[in-house]
Amino acid sequence: MSRPASPLLHAVSYQQVPETDNRRKPPALHIPNKKPISGIEIVHKKLKANSAQYCISPSSSAGSLKTEISYTHSDIETMNHVLFQARQNGELPSTTSSPMDAQAVIQDYGYLTRLREARGDATLPAPTTYTELCVEVARRIKDRDSFHDDEESRQEAIRRVHHYLNTLGTEKRFFDANSNTTERPSSARSDIESFGESILSIVGQAADQTMIDAAEPLRFNVQQLRTHNSEYDNLLKTHTSEYDKLLNHQQDLVRALSAMINPQSKAIQTSGENLALLTGIVTHLSQFAMNLPYVVDQAVQRAVHEQTETAIQQVLQAQQEAVLSLLQRRQENTQSNQVINYDLLSASIVSKLQTSGCSFAKEGKSPRDGLRKFWHRVRPSIMAR
Repeated sequence: MSRPASPLLHAVSYQQVPETDNRRKPPALHIPNKKPISGIEIVHKKLKANSAQYCISPSSSAGSLKTEISYTHSDIETMNHVLFQARQNGELPSTTSSPMDAQAVIQDYGYLTRLREARGDATLPAPTTYTELCVEVARRIKDRDSFHDDEESRQEAIRRVHHYLNTLGTEKRFFDANSNTTERPSSARSDIESFGESILSIVGQAADQTMIDAAEPLRFNVQQLRTHNSEYDNLLKTHTSEYDKLLNHQQDLVRALSAMINPQSKAIQTSGENLALLTGIVTHLSQFAMNLPYVVDQAVQRAVHEQTETAIQQVLQAQQEAVLSLLQRRQENTQSNQVINYDLLSASIVSKLQTSGCSFAKEGKSPRDGLRKFWHRVRPSIMAR
């Protein structure tokens, strides 16, 4: 299964091409014009100068190297030495690849260069990108080693099958040669047949053993796949049970929340109704409070008006009676120029008012002064009559 390439690994990269046997064919040697002072320095310069020309293919972690530069044998040895020291220090994970595999050496050296660049100062704590890069490098090296191991097992099985087929072909040719020989006596023929049968049985046993040996790696791989499948199945069951427990717990929480929310919603609804009722009552009370001064004012005005009219009617009636009595006395009096006795008139009016129940005590003045003023106002009209 192909895995996407990590964006962290971009210092040194490769393209997948048909694999070549680097063990039998050493890489092309490029002799520089001037020998560098240090092999590590020249390799590092080459990787730096050509880091933008490589890319890691996401299809597989194993493949052959295809670059636009060439490395000398001393460069490969220098890389091997640096990688050995880095693996001893724990900077780079171990690998099962051969030190003679130039492709793996260059790839691991590129990983180491990128790790050291991401690490930075060794005295400071490692950044998060360095940790992620370490995990990615370890995964890629592991995938490459497993790919090479599987490829070697497959090549070994193919070799054994070819050897078995070649053995069968040889034995068939030998049997055909024996069958095409001239006729021999019956005893010799029976001996030859028994010998041929024994040879065929030996060949069959050898073929069976060869097939068993060839199928053993496949059987081992199948067993590993079954083991991994069972482990994944157990993990899946465990996760499923945990998810079921979480789902049941969430359902219990939902039911508990529903049991809490329903009474609260009812209480909120009841509170809303009570609030609407109180709002109506407050509205009526506010209207009554607003109208109360006007009602009180009207009632006071009506009462004052009624009391005033009653008092005025009583005063007028008393005045009329007093005036009539004075007129009667005047007519009886023989002297036409007699002056009106105001004291007598006032006393008469007061007596009338007291008789009718009217009082001037509320005004704070004497009845005589009030009647005298009233008489001066009504005298012209009386004299005119």
